[in-house]
Amino acid sequence: MNNNHLFPSTFIPIKWYSDESLAVVEQKELENHPYYLGSKFIIPHPGNYVVSEFTFKNFVLIHSENGINAVSNICRHRQSLLLQGYGSRKTITCPLHYWKYALDGKGLSAYDFGEDYQCPDLPTLPITQWGALIFKHHESIQKILDETSSIKKLKTEDYLFRSIEVVECDYNWKIFMETYLDLYHINTIHPGLRKFANCENPQWEINEFSSSQTVDVMLLPDQNPSLPYTAYAKYILDYAGSTVAQKITWFSIYPNTMIEIYPYHMAISSIIPLSATKSLNVIEFYMDAALEDYEHGEAMHQAFKESYMETAAEDDMACQKIQLGRNNLFKSQIEDHGPYHNPLELGIPSFYQFWNTHFRP
Repeated sequence: MNNNHLFPSTFIPIKWYSDESLAVVEQKELENHPYYLGSKFIIPHPGNYVVSEFTFKNFVLIHSENGINAVSNICRHRQSLLLQGYGSRKTITCPLHYWKYALDGKGLSAYDFGEDYQCPDLPTLPITQWGALIFKHHESIQKILDETSSIKKLKTEDYLFRSIEVVECDYNWKIFMETYLDLYHINTIHPGLRKFANCENPQWEINEFSSSQTVDVMLLPDQNPSLPYTAYAKYILDYAGSTVAQKITWFSIYPNTMIEIYPYHMAISSIIPLSATKSLNVIEFYMDAALEDYEHGEAMHQAFKESYMETAAEDDMACQKIQLGRNNLFKSQIEDHGPYHNPLELGIPSFYQFWNTHFRP
């Protein structure tokens, strides 16, 4: 019998998972915390742009001749969205009335308004860049990233951007964060991941504003019932051999950003509240730039992404069940908070502590 459990000294009251009026308050509070916008890997060259899904497309990251800017994606004329997705261009032109802006947001021309009219500039958002990762400027973000040893290699490693997935979720954003910080459920609901990631002895780094879990990878493709994880493990063995120790790091910046480092791949996501019981999960997928020279590099990345999405679908099911249970408690006005498994759920009380100390509106 496992007696390694901790009873909560702090928790988030049940009403904060189901009450719509409180969800509105939380959405406003998020703006006061570090906010991931995108990465330079998506926009490596001048002229490249990517619309930030993390800001509901309100801002676009653009690589201009003077560096990277976060520029409003809303025209100053009739407030149309200016750009979609990602790509490359020399100027920003509104698709409706052809108002034109420079890549740094400076207004250039207002079609047919006459030479005397000065097109107003687009607002910009102050940013902080850490390695290739770009955040809305916040005084703490540099310290948060620098103090976590398990992700420091990201400052020097080179990745190739591959795709973005936007997933609507039928549960509160905090339930997603709790599930992300929970290794206890991996052996119970993830048949593919549990044969790939050894979560028995995780290495935790828990700080005031973040936490990370690093686990060993088990390359046993013939014993894995999941086809995506089987393929991913075989490609890793083919590329690196069996003597190279592989690890996974799941890193979270509180309140809602995750950076996940897998063998030769990376995923970056944020879970964004839409309402008390609905969220938006935006996920960027990357592969190690060295795989460009590996003949099966793209196939390995596809196997990685399919593995990731397989696990995400299983987590989605778990989160929905938690939401339903907490909705019932909320309707009955009952508080119930169980223990944490030690060491497999140590991230959850750290998130609760952050929420109560630094986030609770």
